[in-house]
Amino acid sequence: MPPSPASTALDLAARAHHVVTTSELLGEGLTADQVGHLVRLGILDRVARGVFRVAASRETWEQRLRVAVLVGGAAAVVSHRAAARLHAIEGFDRAPLEVTVPRGRRGRARRSIVHQSSDLERRDTTWRAGLPVTNPARTLVDLGQVVDVGLVEVAVDDALRRGLTTLDHIADVHERVGRRGWAGTAPITTLLDERGELLGTTDSILETRLLRVLLDAGLPHPVPQFEVVAADGERIGRFDFAYPDPMVLIEVDSERWHTGRRRFVHDRTRRDRAEAMGWRVLAFTHHHISQEQGFVASVVSSTLSHAA
Repeated sequence: MPPSPASTALDLAARAHHVVTTSELLGEGLTADQVGHLVRLGILDRVARGVFRVAASRETWEQRLRVAVLVGGAAAVVSHRAAARLHAIEGFDRAPLEVTVPRGRRGRARRSIVHQSSDLERRDTTWRAGLPVTNPARTLVDLGQVVDVGLVEVAVDDALRRGLTTLDHIADVHERVGRRGWAGTAPITTLLDERGELLGTTDSILETRLLRVLLDAGLPHPVPQFEVVAADGERIGRFDFAYPDPMVLIEVDSERWHTGRRRFVHDRTRRDRAEAMGWRVLAFTHHHISQEQGFVASVVSSTLSHAA
């Protein structure tokens, strides 16, 4: 016995966040009358023209996002903050429904933000959670349109740290869209210039914020994640930032990574050994970095001056 129209519709919708379209249902052999009957029975809810959700399903952010993509049309993709959330990029645990559609298309789902673009290419997209989405490099470039440079910076460092993309890939996307007069590239322009002078990436949001404090103060670029090694080759430990020539190390004492007696003793031993080798070790807390940026910049600047 062939499956009933209801079971066919429910099975199909279950593959994509419990959302299904008329064309998908017709493609599985249902008729338009059968689709209408499922709506009248309360099995399917019509949420947009030709788009339905399973009435008994739990409404989720991903479900609403799929509806926004479907309403946007065949070439619509998840983008900007929503794309950052799908890629699990740090700083975007929450995000609005945000999609990009070809310029001139006006389809818009309820509570969604729609961007129009004439330069989004197939190579700029991928798939996450069963949804078409801008790839990490394009997502990072797009974020400059909708969030401040500090959050873009956090996102860039997280994506680089996790290997989601590379500086070269980001630069390629930035150059391509920038040539076309695309607005919002300024944050990435600044970050690419600065990151090009670094020899690594930061390891946390707090480290990224400390780096921003140092660069905004006009201080030299430090080396992130610097390994201190003794003369006999013994590894002393890794420090958050270093200015190797004047032998100055900088540590970020975040509550997440620097709590607990064993960790505290380990950190003190590592710092004491580095200082015994002639390094100056500075340590700043979350409060210093978020509330006393002037103090942080002043201490680092003074230390560098005296160590030179």
